[in-house]
Amino acid sequence: CNKFLLSCKHRDSSTTKMGSACCKREPPLYEKLLKQWGLEQFIQPFEFQGWDDPFLWQNLTDEELKNDIGFQKGHIIKFKMKLNEWETASNLVDDDFDEDDNVK
Repeated sequence: CNKFLLSCKHRDSSTTKMGSACCKREPPLYEKLLKQWGLEQFIQPFEFQGWDDPFLWQNLTDEELKNDIGFQKGHIIKFKMKLNEWETASNLVDDDFDEDDNVK
């Protein structure tokens, strides 16, 4: 909030606290995705385990999702399905590269 203080029209100390209309932070992408997918109860385990970058989630194994994050089987299926949809929609899966990230 402090870095926005100069541009904030509410400069007095009573309105510049976190939570005021002009000083709310945008939630991180991983938080948005998990909420959108109905998996918001797993935000903290993702943070705690260091999986706060959705671009790395394709590396998560079923075992890690179950043991480290606390997913049940249905959560794993839902997560993988939603992740695949998001990657496809975001063009994160690129067929123009080979396994070593070299242009074909």
